[in-house]
Amino acid sequence: LRDLARRSKPRAEDDVAQVDAYARDELGIDKIEPWDRAYAAEKLREARYSYSDAEVKRYFTQRAVFKGLFGLVEKLRPPSGIQMSSILK
Repeated sequence: LRDLARRSKPRAEDDVAQVDAYARDELGIDKIEPWDRAYAAEKLREARYSYSDAEVKRYFTQRAVFKGLFGLVEKLRPPSGIQMSSILK
């Protein structure tokens, strides 16, 4: 894990710097606070990729996600005596 953290930290710092720059330059937020960063990151993602979390969420309801997750778990390693599909009912 330490190796992964060491290798991913520069990329994460670059991402934060890009979000902060976008917040400052495009959104007019001079001093970005931790609670501003998620908003600024979403706006940057929308501007760059025409992608919005809100648009995608409607296709991934909790029930659909759990059904897919439990289906995958059953295929990989079925639990003894427990049917995951019965949990979804």
